[in-house]
Amino acid sequence: MATHVLEIDPDTELKFVLSHNEATPRCVLTLRHPGNSTESLAFKVKTTQPRRYLVRPNQGLIAPKGSEQISILLVDKDKQTLLQSYERLGQSGLDHSKDKFLVQSCAVDAAFAAKGNGDSS
Repeated sequence: MATHVLEIDPDTELKFVLSHNEATPRCVLTLRHPGNSTESLAFKVKTTQPRRYLVRPNQGLIAPKGSEQISILLVDKDKQTLLQSYERLGQSGLDHSKDKFLVQSCAVDAAFAAKGNGDSS
């Protein structure tokens, strides 16, 4: 049985640059299908703080050897709160964030992948 492992970059930690000058702090997560099978991989990205982060796209299909760029934006209201924490406590106020992201994935058969990509055959 083939392993269906989605490659994630960065794989352990997302970093946002907070600045009064930057409009919307964002980072990019890249999901890659390693191509070790002919099945597409379905994915879904979840967070413990869905009101703090805007994740687009938050779900989809990746064809073998394909990839998807996931944009994660920090909502402006929370940006201001985090900047105030930084001004009060310094870097230590931000270093121990409990916010987490979960990427779920599973292999899907060709018929499901075709429907997911808008193919009605």
